[in-house]
Amino acid sequence: MFGVCKEKEELWIPLIEKAWAKYLGSYQRADGGGSVADVFHTFTGTPTLRFTHSKNRNNETLKNKTWEILKYCDARDFMMGTGTLAYVSLFHDNNLSLTKM
Repeated sequence: MFGVCKEKEELWIPLIEKAWAKYLGSYQRADGGGSVADVFHTFTGTPTLRFTHSKNRNNETLKNKTWEILKYCDARDFMMGTGTLAYVSLFHDNNLSLTKM
């Protein structure tokens, strides 16, 4: 929670956070309350696809397939995001949107 826009005049990140908190019922529930895929689907109604990177860690074929899917989606300007879990991240349960690969 508490994302920051690059420009001070931009308000879209706080507005999206407020809408997500309203949807979930509170800011407390929104803090770590859902993945990037959940947010994208809720706000756009589009289908989402989720990958768990740790499953691909030691499998070159799966890593290459994942990379090909990411390139395919990027070439078609699909919305993409990434996230971390609290127990595996120095930054504790973060979700990020990708703007360019």
